[in-house]
Amino acid sequence: MSLVPNGVDLLSFFSEYPNDKVVHTGSVSIVNDGATTNAPQSSKIVTSSATNPYGKKCMVRFKYSVDGTNYNSQDAHLAYAYTITTVAPHPFPGFSTTLGGLRGAVSIGVSASEIKFRTANGYHGNVTDNGTTYAYTPTSQTFTIVYALYEAD
Repeated sequence: MSLVPNGVDLLSFFSEYPNDKVVHTGSVSIVNDGATTNAPQSSKIVTSSATNPYGKKCMVRFKYSVDGTNYNSQDAHLAYAYTITTVAPHPFPGFSTTLGGLRGAVSIGVSASEIKFRTANGYHGNVTDNGTTYAYTPTSQTFTIVYALYEAD
């Protein structure tokens, strides 16, 4: 039985230093509904934590997926485009433009006792702006994170 979750290639977690060693691997899924209040260019942040089974400060490498199939680098910030349209009683109704948004991103912090996972979800459909409020429907996403903790001797 392999200790490597979800077919992770441990070689992709090693650094350039021969003394580094992987001390723990794992995976976690976090649901982030993306619901922000009247802020279409904001992302909802959801955090989760787990006990650090190694019990020492260490480094982390990871990859993540928002669709359960395609994985992204730990440095990836997934972008997408949406249209914002002004509607009455906005002073300039009928104006539309395309804007960029953050579909998703992940960060992980590790202490001697805890692994903290943070997800950012700004994914939603098109937006209407009536001059006072924005209307849009957030898109819930499940972030699947596969990680490896390593210690440099």
